[in-house]
Amino acid sequence: NVLKALENLKNANITKLEDLQNLDTQTLALLIKPSGFYNTKAKYIKNFTQKFFNDYESLNEFKTQVDREWLLKIKGLGNESVDGILNYVCKREILVVDNYSAKITQYLGYELDNYESLNEFLRQDIATNQDDLNQLLQKQYELFELYQIFHAMIVSFCKEHFQGKKLSDDGQRILKPLLI
Repeated sequence: NVLKALENLKNANITKLEDLQNLDTQTLALLIKPSGFYNTKAKYIKNFTQKFFNDYESLNEFKTQVDREWLLKIKGLGNESVDGILNYVCKREILVVDNYSAKITQYLGYELDNYESLNEFLRQDIATNQDDLNQLLQKQYELFELYQIFHAMIVSFCKEHFQGKKLSDDGQRILKPLLI
């Protein structure tokens, strides 16, 4: 659904933050409707773009200067969204964790009670084993890229193998060696 919303924005020639800033909230809401909660999200996006242009001269400045605290102060941005911006947009060494990450770790028998502990648990082995992972992947990736790959693999696995809380037989076979 997010991809449909992004396609709607692209088809409307909304490709830059300046375009979002100049778009009225109602029109934005209609364009992002496939993503769900579109009226609320449109307000949050407009709020973000206003704060962006108040505090930053360019996207490059934003990428190098923005910090987690600035982002978390923006209504509508939580830990997952902030980490997504910092990792995917700013190329920071931050792992995005989400409901899929929690689902898979719970299935494996790990009880992690908050976002930070889940993030630290998943992040630590990737950073420690960066060289081995690059060798396995047969390419030299920076740590922020390995975090992107890992997050994408978790999302892909869960979308393919979980039906609600139930894990498919194939998913169980894949995860069996990892069970604690």
